[in-house]
Amino acid sequence: FIATDSVKVWRSDFASVNKRSIYYRDEEKISIFKDDESKQKPILWFDNSQMVGDTVLVFLKENAIQKIDVIQNAFVLSQNEYSSFRYDQVSGDTIYLHFNDSSLVRTEIYGKMLSIYYMYEEGEPSGLIQSSAEDAILYFEDNEIVNVKMYRSPVSEFHPEKLIKGKELDFTLPSFIIYKNKPQKEELIKTLVQRKNIE
Repeated sequence: FIATDSVKVWRSDFASVNKRSIYYRDEEKISIFKDDESKQKPILWFDNSQMVGDTVLVFLKENAIQKIDVIQNAFVLSQNEYSSFRYDQVSGDTIYLHFNDSSLVRTEIYGKMLSIYYMYEEGEPSGLIQSSAEDAILYFEDNEIVNVKMYRSPVSEFHPEKLIKGKELDFTLPSFIIYKNKPQKEELIKTLVQRKNIE
């Protein structure tokens, strides 16, 4: 199944806006591509996360997400569950996200990894860590980072809470953009009904 030009995708577990999508039913894979003319990159939303890259591959198993590959110029931001205006961010050449029962368990970042991660102690904000390395692997439990491994020239810097409170948008990666055009189920159904009535 191939969709082109102003493509909007909505499922119960993710949504996307892009210029070209291909769904391989037998392989249970969705490929989403950048528009070469406008340079518009595909955007994908999953849970509280937003992903952007030149190409996004979504791998399914029995209709559940198993893996998401964000290939070339990859950027992922996640709205922190404790705050509506703090965003954990990671960028790299390519990012692989691995899931188990629709929960993120591991994120692999390859090539020029940059990250910003907010720290909390018992639900209270306690600063952030800004890191860089060539590659990194993040391990998750219950949607929280439990272990980080960085490879080749790792550097981390801690910023205490008193220096970032109220200045959160001063701590963003170069690719940071919050996209507001996430497709909604009701919107797509309304559009389909309108087109059907016109026909």
